[in-house]
Amino acid sequence: MNTPTPITPTPITQGGWATIWAEKAAPSTPLSNRKVKTPFSPNKLPPLIDKYAFTYPVTDKAIQKTLSDWLNTDSNLYSDIQSERLTSVTYRQGRKYRLGPGKWLVTVQGGPYRGGYRYLRVELNPANPKALQCWDWVKAELESIRFEPLQADRLITTRVDFTLDYEGLYPHWVMIDGARVSQVITRADGEIQTTYRGAETSDNRYRVYDKRAQLAKEAKQYSETPLTRFEHIYQPNNGVTFAELFNIHPFKHLKVNIFPDDNDTSKNISRGEWLCILDSVQMRGVTAVLAGYADEPTKQKALVKKFRSVIPDWWHPDPEQFHPVLEGLRGLLCNSVHDG
Repeated sequence: MNTPTPITPTPITQGGWATIWAEKAAPSTPLSNRKVKTPFSPNKLPPLIDKYAFTYPVTDKAIQKTLSDWLNTDSNLYSDIQSERLTSVTYRQGRKYRLGPGKWLVTVQGGPYRGGYRYLRVELNPANPKALQCWDWVKAELESIRFEPLQADRLITTRVDFTLDYEGLYPHWVMIDGARVSQVITRADGEIQTTYRGAETSDNRYRVYDKRAQLAKEAKQYSETPLTRFEHIYQPNNGVTFAELFNIHPFKHLKVNIFPDDNDTSKNISRGEWLCILDSVQMRGVTAVLAGYADEPTKQKALVKKFRSVIPDWWHPDPEQFHPVLEGLRGLLCNSVHDG
């Protein structure tokens, strides 16, 4: 069986290596005491699609039954791929797969069933090489039951996570605007680690989080360099065609500011009030906080000036940077395991 090649998107660079002004303090100094000033330009990594889920109609009755029988076989599968154990177990009218220890990487299900025929449903992480190896195994299994290679124009996308990673940037330095916060996750010391914008069931949801902490916890990959991920979770209620993904501007409505030095206050605003403002901004967004000062025009003007000074020149996400990634994903999903 051919080993799939991970998606290698065309890098789109903005800015350069991060220039960080930090206090000369011991490593144990709380992150909240580290200052960041503008201009600030973190190192932008290549864009990725972190999760992709789709359904695919299965109209042939014979293939429907064969697919159902295959997915619901009451037995665990073990096989070796490049010295690592591939494991598959039954799961909710389907199967899930992983390669080696750790979390499940690919889910394949025989549902939903509507309109007189069954759908194949697949969820995977195309940015994970091990997930791609599992998917290659699944494609071989599908072909073994005479399931023809998937056709791109018949894929119905139900979820896609567009991601942008920035080295040298802490998540608690970031102020997000353009959507109300729905959830905040903090570390034990109170520093914000993850911020969600938008409801969990919304078509468009954003997440900004500490990718370095996630890699350390899940993959045991440790780094001294901070890494923040911006993620747009797009999950259209009725699904969209694969071609429609090329028309999406993932981060168009997400505005980003960098936290100013928390000691740098205006003569019109006390330090205590300023710290409360920063806390409120993290929970409500800049626009909502400024609107609350409509009856205090002097303070509002000072705040507008302050927040305008920390609008980063490196946050200009181009939707076309994801096009090579989508092209690579289409090939991985639709090409036969025997191609090439």
